[in-house]
Amino acid sequence: MKVAGIQLSISVGKKENNLAKAMAGIRKAAENGADLICLPEFFSTGNFTDEIRDQYFTLSEEETGNTVSTMAALAKELKAGIIVPFFEKDSRIKGRYYNSAVLLNRKGEITGKYRKQFVPTGKYFERYYFDIGNCATPVFSFEGIKLGILICFDRHFFELSRILCLKGADIIFVPASSFKRPGIDNLWRAEIITLAATNALFVFGVNTTGLNDNIEQFGKSIIAYPFGNILSELEEEEGIILADLDLESVTKARISNPVIRNYRIENLRELINLYGSDQNMNNVR
Repeated sequence: MKVAGIQLSISVGKKENNLAKAMAGIRKAAENGADLICLPEFFSTGNFTDEIRDQYFTLSEEETGNTVSTMAALAKELKAGIIVPFFEKDSRIKGRYYNSAVLLNRKGEITGKYRKQFVPTGKYFERYYFDIGNCATPVFSFEGIKLGILICFDRHFFELSRILCLKGADIIFVPASSFKRPGIDNLWRAEIITLAATNALFVFGVNTTGLNDNIEQFGKSIIAYPFGNILSELEEEEGIILADLDLESVTKARISNPVIRNYRIENLRELINLYGSDQNMNNVR
């Protein structure tokens, strides 16, 4: 199984241009034999979360909207799976929005959806735009491969990657749109490698690059092997990162590095007990 990530420089609010650029990258990846292709976070809208402007809510779409529909048609045409992050407008409850991603199969059908669970506050304003994801931490199947999706900030929370691991994931995709800050690119690389090694699975980080509303993105998309070494990576150029997945390496890694055989669920119980109850856990957020 060959997987690909599309590292893009994107512009805030210029959906048509961003979609065209993404489609060109997907076509090139498919020409190079990619079976499953992942796009970065905010690939169609640009990352607008550095400021509060209500007009940005107009960039949101339901999962039946143009962004997903366009990618679904392309998946069907190219007979390739695509992971499509998008700014989701809740189709049932007006005024609720999510930072989401769908998995499309080769027929262009949605076979899974994930909503970002850890929505950051602080320097950037994601929590102003997005509600906390309510799809839990699912594992999806794509032609024999089991995969999970963690969107950008989710990668910082080890519990999510371990849940995906214990649910049987072979690979975790991490679509991201990270601004360049001193040291953050080193943290990104270290985290992707660590998540792969400590869970003995593939981890594929797909980031944006270039200028996003005059703020630099650092790129450095990377796929890490279950043993923690690097399978493939990019620097800051726009481009495609490709890798062949050998699922046997997941089994081999878990035999030689038995982190899963030695896992103790009581440690998670201890973590929960530090806060005493679900209510107290809610107060920590």
